[in-house]
Amino acid sequence: MTGEASPGYIPYPEVANMVARRLPGPRIIAAGREPLDRAYSSYRYNYVNPTMDLLRKGRISGINGSLPDEEYEQYLFSFEDMMKAELVALRECFAPNSTAILEARHKWEKEPWARDEYDRRDREGLPSLIDLDGFCYGQRLNRTVLRRQWAGIMAKHPEKVRRRLP
Repeated sequence: MTGEASPGYIPYPEVANMVARRLPGPRIIAAGREPLDRAYSSYRYNYVNPTMDLLRKGRISGINGSLPDEEYEQYLFSFEDMMKAELVALRECFAPNSTAILEARHKWEKEPWARDEYDRRDREGLPSLIDLDGFCYGQRLNRTVLRRQWAGIMAKHPEKVRRRLP
């Protein structure tokens, strides 16, 4: 048995056919998760936990490393702030002729499966494919702003902790 966890390709109709052609007999199982629970888990795992570790170790300039955890909460972005920033980014991504839509078309339009899919979506008046990973979630602005959608809340709340890359 082999496992794979790459949900980013699930929306593309040719993926299952390509897997079946190259690997006869596999079973593809897709399990979804309640989106808000998944988002909160990601917030805790990717932001709160590592940031709290840095705070506890005194590795954030200007913040004492020996405070109780409750004292550090004032330095963290809230889950609500993060979700608002994500929604703003998604609204931009899904806007007609957004960079995410144009980049996806440029990236994939030469692929046979993509040409067919773009034609079908155009005929049926369906939304275009979007490059969520490459544009909406894949861009780091700099060593401090790890995701482009955080730039706005970071500018609005300079007192909050930003994780830095090595």
